[in-house]
Amino acid sequence: MKKYLSIVTISLLSVLALGCSNTDKRIASMHNSAAYYNYLNDDFDNYLLATQQWLANNRSFISNNHQQELVMNMPFTAGNATAEKAILLVHGLGDSPFSFADIATSLAKQGFYVQVLLLPGHGSDPGHMQGVEYEDWQRIVDHYASLLKANHQQVWLGGFSTGGNLVSIHAMENGDVSGLLLFSPGFKTLTPVLEKFTPLVALFTDGWTAVEDNLAKYNSAPIASALAYSKSAAVFRDKIAQTQISIPTLMVVSEADSIIDAKALNGYFKDKFTHPQSHLIWYGDEKQVADNKRAQAYSMQRDDLRVSTASHMSILFAPENHYYGQHGQKRICENSFNKTHTNACNAGEPVWFSAWGYTQKHKVHARLTWNPYFNELLLKYCSRFYDRQFITRSNLNNAQLERFNQFLQGYYQTDRPQEAGIPTVQYCGQELGVSPYYLSDLLKKETGKNALEHIHLFLIERAKTQLCHSKLSITQIAYDLGFEYPQHFSKLFKAKTGLSPRTYRSNA
Repeated sequence: MKKYLSIVTISLLSVLALGCSNTDKRIASMHNSAAYYNYLNDDFDNYLLATQQWLANNRSFISNNHQQELVMNMPFTAGNATAEKAILLVHGLGDSPFSFADIATSLAKQGFYVQVLLLPGHGSDPGHMQGVEYEDWQRIVDHYASLLKANHQQVWLGGFSTGGNLVSIHAMENGDVSGLLLFSPGFKTLTPVLEKFTPLVALFTDGWTAVEDNLAKYNSAPIASALAYSKSAAVFRDKIAQTQISIPTLMVVSEADSIIDAKALNGYFKDKFTHPQSHLIWYGDEKQVADNKRAQAYSMQRDDLRVSTASHMSILFAPENHYYGQHGQKRICENSFNKTHTNACNAGEPVWFSAWGYTQKHKVHARLTWNPYFNELLLKYCSRFYDRQFITRSNLNNAQLERFNQFLQGYYQTDRPQEAGIPTVQYCGQELGVSPYYLSDLLKKETGKNALEHIHLFLIERAKTQLCHSKLSITQIAYDLGFEYPQHFSKLFKAKTGLSPRTYRSNA
């Protein structure tokens, strides 16, 4: 994204020199363009097939290993598709699904079903970004997040950079999100004034063209994609100004980020991400987040690893990553405007690692592309963060369990079962003032059974009492419990007890 800001700066000079005589060059949006492909499918498997075919036929390959390039740029899944909890991950501007190669693996090991998107315009050729608009990116996130919600009890969203904007906007606009994982979210750049000029710059340039030598992201920077990013940031800021995000959120930030305003992210986190178990991981000086009780800082002055600072992208990758890792295939030597340092790095001279633009006397710096703390932090922390929602004061959880049981008892002392049927998990959550996902997970953590299983067990115990101590028919018992059809009651009862209601009553 650093190149995008350079485009804006340079092109402003053209604006002053040439005036506003050009016309808008943007082509039709990706979603409606016959030159692109249908990425809004009825399920994720069909989306994978459509994308695989598109990339195979349309990617401008930059190496002899076409298969490796396809794999690194393909959307993908990880984990058990039948898991109760799922997460949709969204990469950043110019990047690819490979951004989440290590994090997706970690989350899958922690019980998540993971889906990773490829944003329209990415992964094939930078020229395909010329027609992209913010709405294309938001639409694909909304589409596949909604499909996940239809098939999983709880759905989390995660995003890197621009992807962090998109998933946060979805959470604010649509709700029904269990939590957020935000990595260097692009809420505000270090040069917000230049963002405002991006639409004007689009009149004078198509963007920045560079040699493509990175298998996992674009080096070139079409201006249309900068426009799309700028709008995503503006939409987020407009919406967050009017509301708060009250779901659990893990935000991971590099203090030395050369693109995103890290101090602004800390401010947004403190003021707008209000869940008590939300947590900020800050790679940098702990003094910068000393006033944030929900933050934890990790020093990036690691002389033992020749690391000077974290970078925008480094938080994502494990040291063992085959491409970006400590001994990986890719080293990004272009880390400043100092060509001497870039050439020294490319020549194989010893280097230190940092964010873009960081300089230190007598040291040549390449980009830090891996996280020194990944194995001890991110591989474990996402799981611990998820668990923190429920490892709170045991008295509070017990009180919530008691409230749930009292609610069911009270519900069945009225005519509601006959009028409205068996209470749903969503209805129970609404009555108790918590989300259905939180209620179900809390019960699962405390008892090993989710909310629906608790409701079923309550029904079975109540049915047993009536079968043993009343002369009501089995059909009447079923109706009293809220079943619309008696056979549904009989089926559930046998599934839970191994006996039909009639046999149970006879044995009793």
